[in-house]
Amino acid sequence: MQSVEVIGRKRNDYNSEYSFSATKVAIQNKELPQAVATVTKELIADRLAFQLPDAVKTVSNVSVTGLYNHYNIRGITQADDGQVLNGMRTRQYYFLQPITSHLERVEVIKGPSSVTFSSADPGGTVNMVTKKPLLEKRSEVSLSTGSFGTIRATADFTGPLNESKTLLYRFNAAFQEADSFRDVVNNNALLISPSLSYIPNENTSLNVEMIYSDSEGNLDRGQPIFGAINGEFDLNSTPITRNVGASSDHYKNKEFIFMANFSKKFAENFGFNA
Repeated sequence: MQSVEVIGRKRNDYNSEYSFSATKVAIQNKELPQAVATVTKELIADRLAFQLPDAVKTVSNVSVTGLYNHYNIRGITQADDGQVLNGMRTRQYYFLQPITSHLERVEVIKGPSSVTFSSADPGGTVNMVTKKPLLEKRSEVSLSTGSFGTIRATADFTGPLNESKTLLYRFNAAFQEADSFRDVVNNNALLISPSLSYIPNENTSLNVEMIYSDSEGNLDRGQPIFGAINGEFDLNSTPITRNVGASSDHYKNKEFIFMANFSKKFAENFGFNA
């Protein structure tokens, strides 16, 4: 279990100077023995990276492979070992990618150091770090639209719940409805993620968070092409909108994640995390 990150990052630029992921303790990036690339929430918002593959596109030596939730890191494609959330293994999202509105940052740990998360991927591991409550009151609501009936809305509220600022909260919600240029292909999702932190003093902290997601979509297997002659294909044999799947061939996924982190520091170099 990594050291507990209880309070959200106060910086608002594209750089994150620390990480919990590579060594499972808070450490400056310049002191890390591993190669770690970070995509912060500011970069995610400015690029409108509403889903995880859009966020990791900015990282060198990382690309999305195939139709499923696989990433090619340093030339090696990950296995079906699922996502890593706050350093903990979760399930495989199949082809419905997780929404990024509740993420503080996405960290890519490159190389064999990924074995620290039991993913056993020699190329690397993608770790999602969720947003934590802040000591100051902040509110943000966004709405965006796009082609093919795309509608996206997000809300992010955080701040203290008492005057002493020992009890903090954060609430994230997101909604998406999106069709595609391909027939009967869509991607609809709903995300609700509340988080509470109790920090009575600088040596004791407790964070509890919940993530509920409800998504439904269709797999786009690409445009079917017919008429192969001597290894040459007629790209105009079918329209680009043609989908080989049926309208009832969809994937529904409901997920509930509950996480609790506790940290107690007894001395400068001695502490307990659970």
